[in-house]
Amino acid sequence: MAIWSKGNDQSNELVHQFTVGDDYIRDLKLASYDLIASIAHAQVLGEAKIISNEQCTAIQNGLKELATAFQNGEWTLSPEDEDVHSKIEALLIEKIGEAGKSLHTGRSRNDQVLTATRMWLKDTLCD
Repeated sequence: MAIWSKGNDQSNELVHQFTVGDDYIRDLKLASYDLIASIAHAQVLGEAKIISNEQCTAIQNGLKELATAFQNGEWTLSPEDEDVHSKIEALLIEKIGEAGKSLHTGRSRNDQVLTATRMWLKDTLCD
């Protein structure tokens, strides 16, 4: 079920395979970059007073823990996962509760994809 699902929709397996397929393999390369960008985004939300200092700290600490856990192989992506961005958001909400839902404020999924992809490209091309 998609993170934005209202709970009453069901995707056809063939549609899921076509739209998601093996994207999770490529998304694995973006995970670390999405975590870094999300930590920065939380900082901006906190500085703009869109979220409280407590929420900002909880989100950033939760994301840092998720980054360490990812590097240690404690979580990964699978074909069932929608994408890396949804997976991180779901894990964050599981880890810190309602405050994790605030991370998506003020940015679209396209923003997340573009930022993580750009960071990965710069890192890959500049090595």
